[in-house]
Amino acid sequence: MKKTGTPYEKSLQETFQKMEAYALQNDLGVLAPEHLLYHLLENDSVRNLIENSQANYEKLSRDLTGFLNQYKYNAKLAQNPKNYSGVCQYSNDLSDIIARAEYASGALQNPKKSVGGIDLLLAFFAKERTHATQYLINSGFNQVEATSALKQSLKDNKSFTSIRKTQDQIRQSYKQPKPEPGGALKDFCINLTKKAEEGKMLPLIGRESELEQMTNILRRFKKSNPLLVGAPGVGKTAIVEGLAENIVSGNVPPAMKDDIILELDLGALVADTSNRGDFEKRIKDILDDLQKFEEKLAQSVGVNAGKPRVHLFVDEVHMLMGAGSNTQQPMTAANLLKPALANGTLSLIGATTDAEYRKFIKNDGAFSRRFPKIDVPEPTVAQSIEILKGLRNSYEKHHNVIFSDEALEEAVKLAHRFTLDNHLPDSAIDVIDTAAASATATPGNRKTPKPVDVSIIQTTFARMTRRPPEQISANDKTMLRTLEDNLQKSVFGQDDAINSTVKAIKRARASSSNSDKKSPLGSFLFTGSTGTGKTELARQLAENTGVPLIRLDMSEYMEKHTVSKLIGSPPGYTESDQGGVLIKAIQKNPHCVLLLDEIEKAHPDVLNILLQIMDYGTLTGSNGEKADFSNVMLLMTSNCTATEKPKNGIGFKTAADNDNPQKTTEAVKRFFTPEFRNRLDAIIPFHELESAHMGQIVDKFIKSVEQNYNIHIQLDTSARNWLAEQGYDRDMGARPMKRAIQNYIEDPVSDKIINEEFSKGGTVRISFNAQSAAKEKCENPLSFVYNKTAAKEQDNKPTETLHLPKTQRNHAP
Repeated sequence: MKKTGTPYEKSLQETFQKMEAYALQNDLGVLAPEHLLYHLLENDSVRNLIENSQANYEKLSRDLTGFLNQYKYNAKLAQNPKNYSGVCQYSNDLSDIIARAEYASGALQNPKKSVGGIDLLLAFFAKERTHATQYLINSGFNQVEATSALKQSLKDNKSFTSIRKTQDQIRQSYKQPKPEPGGALKDFCINLTKKAEEGKMLPLIGRESELEQMTNILRRFKKSNPLLVGAPGVGKTAIVEGLAENIVSGNVPPAMKDDIILELDLGALVADTSNRGDFEKRIKDILDDLQKFEEKLAQSVGVNAGKPRVHLFVDEVHMLMGAGSNTQQPMTAANLLKPALANGTLSLIGATTDAEYRKFIKNDGAFSRRFPKIDVPEPTVAQSIEILKGLRNSYEKHHNVIFSDEALEEAVKLAHRFTLDNHLPDSAIDVIDTAAASATATPGNRKTPKPVDVSIIQTTFARMTRRPPEQISANDKTMLRTLEDNLQKSVFGQDDAINSTVKAIKRARASSSNSDKKSPLGSFLFTGSTGTGKTELARQLAENTGVPLIRLDMSEYMEKHTVSKLIGSPPGYTESDQGGVLIKAIQKNPHCVLLLDEIEKAHPDVLNILLQIMDYGTLTGSNGEKADFSNVMLLMTSNCTATEKPKNGIGFKTAADNDNPQKTTEAVKRFFTPEFRNRLDAIIPFHELESAHMGQIVDKFIKSVEQNYNIHIQLDTSARNWLAEQGYDRDMGARPMKRAIQNYIEDPVSDKIINEEFSKGGTVRISFNAQSAAKEKCENPLSFVYNKTAAKEQDNKPTETLHLPKTQRNHAP
């Protein structure tokens, strides 16, 4: 505890001792007001006052606990050596609160008096912009209710009244308003520092490195113009707002403690400047008013405080490159600001995205060289969870809800896995904001906060992304346990291939916690004849794992120049800054199954590009953008082994005939280079289908017809066996089955539906007519019995029996 010579109550001395012990235990070099309030809650008089004033003591305790956990996390990230010196310091805000409590208690004037816990509690309201005071207000504690509660517990009402009066006097005496910007600054700028003083900004969690870089750049003699560059939604504007918060709280170098940050509104600046010279005049007025405002600011803070600076923040700074220019006005805002940026009279903070930086700013060397670049990467999942926990109180207060920790974690994980057009943490913030709005949309008691749990997050996210709820709520481990069984229900006759694929996927998922692993989740080469289920397995794998399937037909990349289609055109060519097909697809869908169909048809240069993907999990486009393949399942199919199968034999082959690993290996070696084969996780052969599997494939196609036509089909065994025989070809696999189903099933059914002789929702019974099949010119031996009612409502009497005419075409093999 600081030695000020002022007496403290014994219980309060113990509070300070616990607080400082907590700081040393957690390697904290600086204590904030929130640390004092957290330990002050253990004081009996403070707790009684809070509970008697009808405030929510539990919510206050939970809010402070969350803040302290985040404070420890930020201190660990900062890795500041003074945090580990063993010496505990008080922040400026905490020192002010203690000083005000000492003065308000009267202990400074009368040594016989001592400072109590209630004195400290009331002193927090003189620092309303601290998180501690906001937590007190959010819990329902206010001075009016505290007055009423304290009057019942204190015998001497006059002493409390004098405390209240003194507190109000102190609060007024500490208010030293700085001069407000006027002229063009007032018309076209927003004072971010003032918004921070008024508590209208959300807290900044993390980003210590970026804040330190920006602070150091702003203190430079020349080129004090930091440029924040990062993807949309990663928090570039929040970093600038965090700097404004630090200026207000004094958590900046002494030379910056009186600085001001103004945000320039480019839309208002350009509006109504149709006449020549209007736009240039506004820019000149802004620069002149900035100098005048800095002079007034320097006079208000005194000669010993140092010269304060006014920093101009421009969001979407690339718009300066074209703002104000047209056929009559060739001058742009960027050109008008270059002299001020060069001589250091203007300190400008910019924010833009990577693509717009390359397109607009990087090409203008005279403009870009004046902006030291600060890269703002997307935060990790763990960092995003901490950011949401830091923002929790603001969203709980706005929506009157309570978020569980599990709900916040689920929102981040879902946004990271499924959200395609945004980045963390913004995508996760959208999820919790929408979930809270959805939870409070139902009628109920508005005074009682509604809980937002994992189920509400999952339901809201499924609605936002238009995904099946069961896909969102599915657990990864549960999905992996049942993955093999689910795949075998959709892909028949390839149990060995499915087993090998699932084992590799489980192995990759189990080792995904290894941060050094950057390669794709799996790189597999499916080999085998056409029609054996290679592409279908990739499709079912994507469907069962809940990720999109990206399919590229490699027959489109047979020429050498087609490599540019994948990674983008070289500089100087058309659309060289747009990126390639593969780069865009993976950037949009970082979690996906990537299927490169018929890979052996691609040019060797395309295969060389895949080497770095399989090794390092990244691919750089011609425009410099990178695609991350670490969450991609890479599947490649090839028919190169089809030329190796034996030609002898008629009819269905046996399993022993199909298994020929030696010839499969020889064919793969002949088509693919050793460095390509060496980077594959597995080469998985697909065997030719047997007769036992064709019946299952018939059932699968029949279910598809039922879904497409909204009907119910009753297929007897004889018809099923006949279709299985008609839909199989040794060289073509199961592909002829689709044509057989179209010719023998879909054509007659669709004719009846079009002629309004059969309606959707009805039932059709299909049987095999052996007598018709024996006829020489019979084109379809199947008989159809139609019922216009659904299967549950139908009786046993058929309404119509149809035998196809001989003119019916037959395209089956």
